[in-house]
Amino acid sequence: MNICLNPVIAIISCVLPVSSPKVPLDDAKLLQGAWAPVRWEFGGSAKPPSTIGSMKLTLTDGQYEFLEGPSLDAGGYAVRPDRKPKEMDIHGVKGPNAGHTIPAIYRFEHGRLDICYGLDGHRPKAFRSPKKSLVLLVVFSRTPSLKKLSQAINCSVNAYKCLYVMQSYLGEVSGIGKQGSTTMPSCAWSEAPSHRSH
Repeated sequence: MNICLNPVIAIISCVLPVSSPKVPLDDAKLLQGAWAPVRWEFGGSAKPPSTIGSMKLTLTDGQYEFLEGPSLDAGGYAVRPDRKPKEMDIHGVKGPNAGHTIPAIYRFEHGRLDICYGLDGHRPKAFRSPKKSLVLLVVFSRTPSLKKLSQAINCSVNAYKCLYVMQSYLGEVSGIGKQGSTTMPSCAWSEAPSHRSH
C-alpha cells in the first residue's frame, strides 16, 4: 500500500511552530507599542490602581502619545540605552508638557517597562520617588493590540481544525475509519486552513 505523506506533513507544519533564530531587538523597537500603567508614584505617594485605569501610553518610531481620559499629551522621545541606567528624553509638543523636555531613566524588568521622570528638570539616578520630590515613577505593562489578539485567536482556531483533519485522515489510513481509503479525503483537505497566514 503506497501512502503519500505530503498531506500529513502539510498539516503538521500548520500546527507546529517553525523555529527561527532569535534576533536581539534594540530598545527602540522594544519600546514601541501600547502600554498601560500598573503603578504610579509621585513624591513618594502612590495613586490607587482605580485612578490610573484610563491612562494609556503609545510609543511609535520616536513619538509618544499619553492619554488620560480625553486629555492628550504628545511629542517625541529619544533613548540612550548605552547609559547606566538607560536614559530617555521626552520632548513635549502637545498638551500640558508642550515646549518642555523631561529627563528620565527607563528599564525593562519582568516583562514590564519602568520609567522614572525628573519633573524638576534633573534626571533621576534611581528607580524610586522620594517623599516631597518632583520625581514620577511609572511602571507600565504592555497592552496587546486588537489586531494581534485577533490573529492569535484565528491561529488557535486554525490549529484545532488542522488537528481534527489530521486525526480523521490518520484514522482512515490506519483502518480505524473508512476502510480502503488511502488518500486524504478532498472534503477534509478543503477544511484544512492554509498556514501561510500564520
